[in-house]
Amino acid sequence: MNYTVSNSRLSVTVSDLGAELQSVCLDGVERLWQGDPAVWNGRSPILFPFVGRIKNGEYTFGRKAYSAPSPHGFARKSIFSVAEQTETSLTLRLVSSEETKELYPFDFLFDVTYSIEENRLVQSFRVKNTGDQPMYYAYGGHPGFILPPDGTEFSDWYLEFAEGEELNQALLDGMFMSQTVAPCPYAKGNKIPLYHAMFDHDAFILTGLKNKVFAIKSDKSPHRILADCSDFDYVAFWQAVKSNAKYLCIEPWNGLPSDSKAPEDLTIKRDMRILPPDGEEIGSVSYTLE
Repeated sequence: MNYTVSNSRLSVTVSDLGAELQSVCLDGVERLWQGDPAVWNGRSPILFPFVGRIKNGEYTFGRKAYSAPSPHGFARKSIFSVAEQTETSLTLRLVSSEETKELYPFDFLFDVTYSIEENRLVQSFRVKNTGDQPMYYAYGGHPGFILPPDGTEFSDWYLEFAEGEELNQALLDGMFMSQTVAPCPYAKGNKIPLYHAMFDHDAFILTGLKNKVFAIKSDKSPHRILADCSDFDYVAFWQAVKSNAKYLCIEPWNGLPSDSKAPEDLTIKRDMRILPPDGEEIGSVSYTLE
């Protein structure tokens, strides 16, 4: 089932399946990628309790093996319930169950909230440990925005960060993480020009940003997206490999895909976050559309 929140400028529709955005219309114009089975059928999957892939689709915790066949965890394929809704805000909730415990051994509450103000969309995540043991988890977003949103070319667009920002990349080893961090090879000063071939080897992941507010813009267009990912450790960018698709995914991550060489033991898995019993974390990201 879909739910919509709107104001005089922005209309946002969300599905209870995965709490996934289905539409983001600004002044009547769709700005969210609408999915294409020939390219990428997703739109804005939610990542929880893992970010990225688990090697061989399996991990261990407490000497027990658990299946993790799906990249980015199981939340994106789960049905959320409505916890709260107003004209301009919607909170969808996923709670642990016998089914989730077959895949993930923790009791949890996971809220995803969408709120809008003028031309700004805020996506908030709330993770709460409702169990009696420390909880290991990661989470993040994955919205695909139409790019270009007009008659320009994809290569006319670029990412613009704060002046003087050091743009470093956490490098992949295949589909998993290496131990290497290097200067982003695409960067030119505080800008990263966009072109399709930069995604030929999957996402590129920026790490160590001091200022995680940045813009997606073109000197040939009045449109832009201003993203504030300040609550997240990493920001990744992605489109389907060798697709030349007309979208760009902005991916704020609190967590990373598995290490290419480390054992898949949850207690030593890199970049997992830990909540004590009854602990909770809230992280938000905003997108201002023009």
